[in-house]
Order: sequence, then structure tokens, then C-alpha cells
Amino acid sequence: MPDPSSGKRHSVFRRGASLVFRRPATRLRHATRRLVRRVARRRYKLAKTLYLHQLRSRQRPHEVLVYQMGRVGSLSVAHSIQRQCPERNVYHIHSLRRDHLDHWERLRRQQWRDRPMLSDWHWRGYYVLERLGEGGCSDWSIVTMVRDPIARNISAFFQERLARRDYDFGACQTEAGVDRAADELIDLLWLQAEEFFTGRGDWDTAYQGQPLHWFDLELKAFFSIDVVGEDFPRERGWRVYEGAQRRTLLIKLEKLDAVGEAVLSDFLKTPGFRLHRYKRGTQQDYALVYKRLLERIEVPSWYLRVLYDSPTFTRFYTEKERSVFERRWSR
Repeated sequence: MPDPSSGKRHSVFRRGASLVFRRPATRLRHATRRLVRRVARRRYKLAKTLYLHQLRSRQRPHEVLVYQMGRVGSLSVAHSIQRQCPERNVYHIHSLRRDHLDHWERLRRQQWRDRPMLSDWHWRGYYVLERLGEGGCSDWSIVTMVRDPIARNISAFFQERLARRDYDFGACQTEAGVDRAADELIDLLWLQAEEFFTGRGDWDTAYQGQPLHWFDLELKAFFSIDVVGEDFPRERGWRVYEGAQRRTLLIKLEKLDAVGEAVLSDFLKTPGFRLHRYKRGTQQDYALVYKRLLERIEVPSWYLRVLYDSPTFTRFYTEKERSVFERRWSR
């Protein structure tokens, strides 16, 4: 115990079986951090500035970039790496395109009063762009993923509704309400698909084309890694692309349960690596409507052709996998 006669006052609290002492200066520092966080929740610019400062102050060698289009299962991978590789910084982002980041920035600014956060993926995107400009990403490891594009687009469609808050899932509490919502959303999904693929799309429908172009517009454009142009072991479902300093792992979501832990363990040099599942779409607030939509949806033949005839899909998936996907969506 501290000596009362020393004249120094300490805060004492119990953690497990040990006692931890905090000096007044430490208590003040922690109180200041808590105050700043409370203020940041009300002010977007301050929250962003603090978050970027935090990223800049903790740079480490051999960092990991989990970098792919949204809704391909990457959140579970990013959180698992973060938990089991504490010696590395892990940056989970979906885009490095300035126009995409700026669009998300405008959207989050508008929503900040109602939905404050202390971090956001597009802030990490700005930070990675900054590091790229400084030549500071040369020794990073990159993990990227791909998924059945139709399953991915349906999931992205729901995520867009949540992000934009343009559909009230809370009102869908009865069976009739769930059915009505599923039918309305199916109609909206195909309306957005037609708008995008006939050249009338905008930011609200941009998610529709990501499975076709993401790897060229992102991974190839920013890191000169052409995964669509190189061979890929489609049966095995994953490949490591070796560069002079940077290694990139690409794995199909459909193979993640079977081989993900072993592949990531070897790629990250982390023995005993385990995947920890993050909350899936069917476990979130819109679960009932999402499940009902999957039960009722029938995918138009033109949509199947557009996505399944694309160079990206044929590079990563076998004809057998295509047949399985088509049977699922053409019932």
C-alpha cells in the first residue's frame, strides 16, 4: 500500500487479485480523454481529427490492410486479425478513391448529430491514402476477399438502406408487414439495378457495379496488383500474390469456413489463428425482412448474365459454382 506519510495521494482500485495505483496526473489525463470523447461525439470535425491523430501516432512495421468491397465477410476477418495480432495495426477499408471517400464523408456529416461515432472506415481510407503518398505502405500485408456477386449486392442493398436511413425496418413487426416490406424492397432493388446498368445510376446505385470493377478501380489502381488478369486456383479458392515487398491474400468468402483459419494463420505467421464471427446480416435489426426477401426473390435472367458472365466472376468461380448460384436465385 502507498505510504500515507509520503504526502502523495493515490487512487486505488482492484483489478483481479492485484491493486493498481493511479497518481493525480494519471487520473487527470484519463478524465481529459473522457471529456474530449464526449465532446467529439457532438462535433464531426473534432472526432475525425482525433481519430486521424491516433492513427498517425501508432505507426508500426508490417501493418495489415483488409481492403475489399463491402459486404463480402471482411469484418469478421478484420476483427479476428486485430484480436490475435496485437503487435500489428489493422486498417479495414472499402475504398481509396477520393470521390468515394468524399461522398461517404458528406453522408456521415449529415447524420452525425443523430448517429455519432468515434471511428469510421472512410477516415481510415483517408489515412491510408496519406501513407501511400508518403511511400509508407511498402511492407504492408493486404487481405482481400470476393463473394457471389448477387448475394453480395443484395446484402449491400440492405446496408445502403441502413446507412441512408431511408427505410423504417422497425415498422415491420407483423407477418404481413414483413411480407410487404420484402416485396417493396425487391421492387426497389430491381429498379436500382435497371437504373445503374442502363447508365442512369448515381451514388445510390453505385454498389450494383462494384463486383464488376472493384478490383481494377481499387487494388490494381492503387497497388498495381492485377488479380483479375492473373491465374487463380478456382477450386482451391485462395491465392497469395507475392510482390517485392508486399504480399496480398485473396480468398473467396465461400471457402472461408473450410480453409480460412489455416490460410490466414500461414499468411500472417500466426500459429493457431481463429476466425471469430462478427454480426451477420441475418442477425441484425432487419433480420426478418432480410430473411423473407431471400425466400421470395427471383433474379431476372439478364441480371444473372451481367454478373456471372463478367471477367471478374469467371476468374474466381468455377462452372459448378455458377450452376449452384444460378439454381439458388432462379427458383
